[in-house]
Amino acid sequence: MSLFHVFLCSLIAFLWAGNAVLQKSLLTEISAGLYNTIKLGCIWALVPFFPRPKVPFGQLFLLGAFFFGASLSLFCWGLSCGIEASFATLITQMAPFWTIFIAFFVLGSVPQKYKLLGIFIGFAGLIVILQPAQISFFNVGLIAVFGTSILYAYSNVMMSQLKDHIAPNLIIYAAALGSLPALGFGFLEVGPTAFFQELSQIKGIHLAIIMISGLIPTTGASIIWAQMLKLYHTYQVVPFTLLIPPMTLGLSAYLYDTPLEQSYFIGMGMILLGISFVQGIGASYFPKALR
Repeated sequence: MSLFHVFLCSLIAFLWAGNAVLQKSLLTEISAGLYNTIKLGCIWALVPFFPRPKVPFGQLFLLGAFFFGASLSLFCWGLSCGIEASFATLITQMAPFWTIFIAFFVLGSVPQKYKLLGIFIGFAGLIVILQPAQISFFNVGLIAVFGTSILYAYSNVMMSQLKDHIAPNLIIYAAALGSLPALGFGFLEVGPTAFFQELSQIKGIHLAIIMISGLIPTTGASIIWAQMLKLYHTYQVVPFTLLIPPMTLGLSAYLYDTPLEQSYFIGMGMILLGISFVQGIGASYFPKALR
């Protein structure tokens, strides 16, 4: 990769980390459904300037629903239920684990041994974090963030089927359509009457911040990320997502003085190690018994 593209991928990771911290802050005053409806709804303003992707509408809608609407709604709901931003981003980065399960049960693809080892290490790291923090596996916020991770995994499978159509217009149309499930989630979360009442009372500064969040970190960064995946092999690009949890952790600690236990750093290291195994980073150096 060129140094400029390395910088771009690192910048995208930073934007996504900052977006998670921003969401955690705003969700103390705004419901998750309203936040994502505005965030994705403003993208409709870009739709007239781009041609419709040459993919079936059903596939396009499902991609928008899973990758943007439902996944972002669950992520924000998890944050609003008290899950820390750095922990939430760490859970979402476990999407490759679920991708392996989906590929096995849906496509019959048998994973390599080192990927199974990575899954074991990752979930062991998760237990290391949860036990001292006394967070139950049945915590509503944790379940919501896990839901985001699973939806991202399924979206990755869908994206791989549409790789010949990956372009800015695909991302823009999918993100705009994602506002419809987000709106439905908002109605379920607080009810239609409370939803529109909250919308009428939203502060102008919050509205501007959410719209910028939808246009730059969500849509703009996703478009650039998709182009990087077209230019380079997946194993060269995807490892940059491992920067997101540490960056989120650093921003949270700097901005909000978030206290963290030693077990969190150990667990994060184990999860990131497990993710790197699953993504095959350095797989050529693994012993033959693990391949």
